[in-house]
Amino acid sequence: MFDLVEWVDANIDRARPSAGDERTGECPFCGKYGGFYINCSEDGNGPWVCFKCGEASKSVIRLIAHVEGITPQEARAFLLKSKVEFRRKETAISLLDRIKAIRGNEDIDSIDLFDEKVEGGLPSEFVPVWDGKKWRVPVYMSKRGYRRSILRDWGVGFCNSGRYARRVIVPLECPNGRSFTARDVTGEQKPKYLNPEGIDHRRLLFGWNSVSNHSGFELVEGPLDAMKLDQHGLPSMAMGGKVLHSEQLNMLFKRPSSVRVTVMLDPEALKEAYNVASQLIVHFDRVYVAYTLPDGVDPGDTTRAQARETHNKAFRYSGERAERVQVVVKNARHKLQKIFE
Repeated sequence: MFDLVEWVDANIDRARPSAGDERTGECPFCGKYGGFYINCSEDGNGPWVCFKCGEASKSVIRLIAHVEGITPQEARAFLLKSKVEFRRKETAISLLDRIKAIRGNEDIDSIDLFDEKVEGGLPSEFVPVWDGKKWRVPVYMSKRGYRRSILRDWGVGFCNSGRYARRVIVPLECPNGRSFTARDVTGEQKPKYLNPEGIDHRRLLFGWNSVSNHSGFELVEGPLDAMKLDQHGLPSMAMGGKVLHSEQLNMLFKRPSSVRVTVMLDPEALKEAYNVASQLIVHFDRVYVAYTLPDGVDPGDTTRAQARETHNKAFRYSGERAERVQVVVKNARHKLQKIFE
């Protein structure tokens, strides 16, 4: 297992204990001593900061990547696998060499934490909204304002019989595999979203193929949220909930770090949105948290004007804890302003 204290002592110049679980030493970024601190508690992610140069992160991944001369994806792959221990200064074999040793001669850029892909085909009762000749649009989707073109582009359909009867079917395909989810249209069936049996959707992202590789995107909860924002001209992916799982994060890290990512969860999920942002900031240079949606209006219920305004007013997140308080205050003011308008 990876020992963070051992790694810090071996790789950070003049490393020594500080208060509690913290250790200090020379900052690998600016080379100055007296301002660099890293929390090495066993149950943490290794958050660190340098008060001299301002470099900081909620996770040790970017620090390891910088010191070892590897990418954040490779550093994260190493930590998640926890297959080897290393001390860079005690051996000529670098972390990158050790990862390559684990994977043989395979190209290091092809490292994937989860080699086995998810394969979930569409139900046999599936009827596409557009079959190339005829439109069959569920009334539920029309009432919620989804255009035919977006339903066609996302491959949406429905089932009139079988396990997924009276549900809209939203397919998905991403690097970890393919599957679908079935959304109740009656308001009576439980659960609201029904997934295929035996398929782990924590490994998948809806909308992956709808976002070009070098395009910024919104990260939302449900597939209908992603479809509606895509319709509004905001390319989007959906996590399938309020939590960004490590398998999904690994996929997102394959995207260029320069693209903008905006986290737009439901209005009541501000805390969860920040948890997601704190994971994304490890890799992406521009991470935003959208927080000005009206109460009770999820991304899937927005008008184009609401979605674009919320996107444009999103708060840029850099990992500072004080930013959370600032956004909470701004959000409260925004809600009061709406009440008295």
